Amino acid sequence: LYATDARNTSEGAFELLSAHETPTGVGSWIEVGARLVTVAPESQLQIPITVRVPEDARPGDHAGAVLAASDAIGTGPDGKTVRLDRRTGPRVYVRVGGDLQPELAVESVRTTYDASANPLDGAATVTYRIRNRGNVRLGGTHHVSVSGPFGAGRKSTEPVELEELLPGEDVVVEVELDGVPALGLARTEVIVEPTSADAEAAGLSTVRGSGTALAPPVTLVLLVLAVGSGLVARRSYLRHRRGAAAVEPNLT
Repeated sequence: LYATDARNTSEGAFELLSAHETPTGVGSWIEVGARLVTVAPESQLQIPITVRVPEDARPGDHAGAVLAASDAIGTGPDGKTVRLDRRTGPRVYVRVGGDLQPELAVESVRTTYDASANPLDGAATVTYRIRNRGNVRLGGTHHVSVSGPFGAGRKSTEPVELEELLPGEDVVVEVELDGVPALGLARTEVIVEPTSADAEAAGLSTVRGSGTALAPPVTLVLLVLAVGSGLVARRSYLRHRRGAAAVEPNLT
């Protein structure tokens, strides 16, 4: 039995430190009444748990868990014997009194545009980071739109649920949008609507992030270049013919 800290994965999911990592937050504040226990079949044990919050703990939310772990022997995909660390236990959320600062931010918005033979059917890949800069747990929804100048040809995604982010944690999102026209410039806008189950953190404002990328109409550019090359070649040919005619001898 032991306590540990929680964090978010790069995909935003809730996860706990591994058994070999030392907790520095909630996990270090919790004292479990017993480290090693044996539970008989069809029985249960009651283990006391004490939480001591340091006087200098920062205000806001802190997350962790109390875990019961047991080793087990299993078989891996290659047929070899492996040792499994099976863990189960409740999450622990601690709110330290003080100034609450709910704040989400959109960072590092990047867009790449892939043109197609049809200038009205390109694809845009957007990556961005949503970070919890505040000190309370926050969730919400987020969606992306990509458009040309003045909002022309706008394409948008449906709102997607944001996994609850712990304070200081972030998630990187990648979205692909099809049917984005090549209008020279693609403007990306990311919109996040934060939510909180805590009434004290209600009334959160919409968060936005933006970026731009070149979206050249490749097919049209190639067509213009081909027509231009043809006109240049024709003019050169006509000049050559006129020059040849000017130097022909007069046989009359």
